[in-house]
Amino acid sequence: MDDIRITGGREYVNVEYKGNIAHFGGEMCVDAFYAVLSSLSWIKRSKEITEDDLSELIEAVLKTNEKDKYKVFFCNDDGSVKYSYLKPDCEEKKKKTLVQKIKDSLKKVWVWRD
Repeated sequence: MDDIRITGGREYVNVEYKGNIAHFGGEMCVDAFYAVLSSLSWIKRSKEITEDDLSELIEAVLKTNEKDKYKVFFCNDDGSVKYSYLKPDCEEKKKKTLVQKIKDSLKKVWVWRD
């Protein structure tokens, strides 16, 4: 796998992978950064980016997440997690807890309409 470099601040994360740099807005929390997929912009592109390229970048981040203490989760505008390092067969309770944790941590910033 190619090298991946993840940097960022309180409200953004940059992912450098295969000569491309993706910029995601979101929210830094104690144990993870919650990147909002719709906020994606490209700082640097080596070519026209396809959906497969973006999926490969996200998979590289998730693979890195498996061994890192600090995680990056990719979520939708409503705070629901779309991509995470958690295995697909994890219990539904864990998924609901994770989504609630994201919503709680972002309530300061966003107004939720359930």
